[in-house]
Amino acid sequence: MIVINQYILVLSLVLSGLAIVVNGRYANSKIPVAGSLSIFFLVVLLSAFYAVADYFTGNGIDESVLYHLQVGVEGAGVSAYKWLVVVVTVVLAVALIVAFVVFTKITRRKRQHSLPALMLVAALLSSSVSVNPASHDLYSLWQIIAQGQRKLTLPESHWQPVSKTPEAPLNVVVLYLESLERTYLNNDAFPGLTPNLNHWESKGTYFTDIQQVTGSGWTIGGMVASQCGIPLMTPGHGNAMSGMPDFLPLADCLGDYLNSQGYRLDFIGGADLDFAGKGKFYQTHGFTNVHGVKELATQLNQPPHVGLGNIR
Repeated sequence: MIVINQYILVLSLVLSGLAIVVNGRYANSKIPVAGSLSIFFLVVLLSAFYAVADYFTGNGIDESVLYHLQVGVEGAGVSAYKWLVVVVTVVLAVALIVAFVVFTKITRRKRQHSLPALMLVAALLSSSVSVNPASHDLYSLWQIIAQGQRKLTLPESHWQPVSKTPEAPLNVVVLYLESLERTYLNNDAFPGLTPNLNHWESKGTYFTDIQQVTGSGWTIGGMVASQCGIPLMTPGHGNAMSGMPDFLPLADCLGDYLNSQGYRLDFIGGADLDFAGKGKFYQTHGFTNVHGVKELATQLNQPPHVGLGNIR
C-alpha cells in the first residue's frame, strides 16, 4: 500500500503539471493561469506534507500527526532531522520559483482562447487534488474530528467498573512492545527470538484477533486506550503539551486504581518524557517514579542514543 501511494503521489504531481502545460498553450487570461499554478503549488505542498508525515509514521497523515500538530513535538529529538526541513524548504522554494517563471512566460504570449482546453485543465487539476494521498488522509482525519465533536453518552457501567481487591495482591508488569507482532513469537520462523515471552504466554491467558479503535493507533494513544479504557480523541485546542499541567485529569485509569490499592507505580521508557506528554500522563495517573531518557542517562555511564532519543 505504501508503494502504491508513492506512485499515486507522482501521478498527482504529473496531472497538475499537465494542467499547466495545457493552460500555457490555450489560456488567454492571467486568471486561469494563476489559478492553475496556485493549485499546482497546493499539490506540491500536500505531497511534501504527506511525504514527511509518512517518513515518521509509515502510515501517511494519520491521527498521530494531527495530535502532534496540536500538542507539539517536544522531546522528539527533531534536531536530528534538520536535513528533512532543509529538503522540504528547498522543494517548496523551487516550486514557487517554477510557478513564478511559468506564469511570467505564459502571460506574455498571445494565444487563442479554448473552452474545451480550460475544461480539460479543470478536470486535470481536480483529479490531481482528489487522487493525492494527502487529500484522502486529511478527509479521514476530518471525519474523526467530526465524530469526536459529537456528544457521546456512555453506559453507566463504563464509568463505574466493578472491581474486587484480591486478598494477596500480585505484582503488575505492563510491557509496551511497539512494532512487535505475534509472528515474532513463532519459534519455527524465528527460533530462540522471544523465549521469555513464549514462556510467560504458555503460563497465562492471551488474546488474539484484537482490533484497535480510533484514537489508539500510536504510542500515547495506545497507552491511554489500554490503561484508561477510552480512545485518545485529539484535543480541540492548539496549546502545546508543555503548557498543560495535567493529562486527562478526569479519566480514571489503571494507575489511579492501582495507586488507590496501595501499589507503588514506576514507569520506565527509553524516550524523552516530554514527547507526546507521556511523562505528564503517568504523573497525573498515580505513578510515583517516572523515568525517561534524561532520567536514565544520569544512571548509566555511556547511554547510546538512537532514533527519537530512545536508549538502546
